Amino acid sequence: MTSKFNLDWGNGVIIHGDKYVETGEWLFNCKRGTLVSLSPLPTPIDQLKQTKSFEPNKAIYLEDPDKTTAKLVINHVTGHPDWYTKLKYINSSLGESSELLFHAYGLITEHEERRWSIEILQVVKSKNWPRFYIGAEPYDPATFIDHEKAIQQARASCPTPQ
Repeated sequence: MTSKFNLDWGNGVIIHGDKYVETGEWLFNCKRGTLVSLSPLPTPIDQLKQTKSFEPNKAIYLEDPDKTTAKLVINHVTGHPDWYTKLKYINSSLGESSELLFHAYGLITEHEERRWSIEILQVVKSKNWPRFYIGAEPYDPATFIDHEKAIQQARASCPTPQ
């Protein structure tokens, strides 16, 4: 099968999104290797409710003092009851074998007169990994990706229309 929706990482790993796109329910971002469900996935509220602690998302690279503030923002947000009800689906990620790996959910909050983006990664197939990872970074409207922007980017990213 010839893949129309893929991303070649250049190290021998090629992420294929064809089987997802062909369902008509997903778009594939050929520049990022991510998927976007056309219908936003529901926030996993019951699972989040049962989660006592979250692993930090090491993919968000911050320098001090933002790194220290990010931890405070996360503690502040997750300290509120039902905080997770404000999370919205962003996109999903595929692993090296093109299997569904993560779903990303996010929200924007304010802390000390500064806006922050909080992102939760839900591990889809959790063997030895924690179920959820959390990260925070200063909100920048130019780089922030929500579900609608993820859809727009995916539609524009591949040479073949989806």
